[in-house]
Amino acid sequence: MPWENNTRPAQTWDFKQRTRSQEVIPEKLVDYTWQEVASFSTERANREIIEINHKQPEIVTFLIGLTKGMSEEARALPIYLFLVVHRMFQSRRKKVNRVSKEEISERYKYNKGLFETLGLIYDGFSSIQMSRQPYVMKFVLDALAEKDGCEQSVPLSEEHKGFIFLLLKTVVDILDQKSSNH
Repeated sequence: MPWENNTRPAQTWDFKQRTRSQEVIPEKLVDYTWQEVASFSTERANREIIEINHKQPEIVTFLIGLTKGMSEEARALPIYLFLVVHRMFQSRRKKVNRVSKEEISERYKYNKGLFETLGLIYDGFSSIQMSRQPYVMKFVLDALAEKDGCEQSVPLSEEHKGFIFLLLKTVVDILDQKSSNH
């Protein structure tokens, strides 16, 4: 995979340090945002995705690139979840700085290693507890779990769910790092 070829040393992440710009996004804002995005028309959702691609092209490339082996419907899910998550950060923080390919790669490698070491693939509960944004990660976990019982659900294997969860955990961690209240 193209994201695994980076030879830069992995960054150490300190989950205990939290600046003002890294406040927890409240559960009410998370709920409001996903409900708002769920009410978008197809045309509006497509416009929003085009706009987010201009703001964070490396994240979109990351999500599309690493889901190539999935069905088209399954590949659309992480993009939709990214749209919702990005709006959560924008609503709370106002500005989300552009993310580089290197930052994504480092964080992805870190999370993948952490998940493998601790055996956390799709053990969302443990992953939520380790996140600086527990309500955002709970939304991601719930969205992946909901896909099973929903009429419009995209069939996803447990492996695909775990992989999408890992991708979105990477995205949430990076957006948390790159956002500010200014």
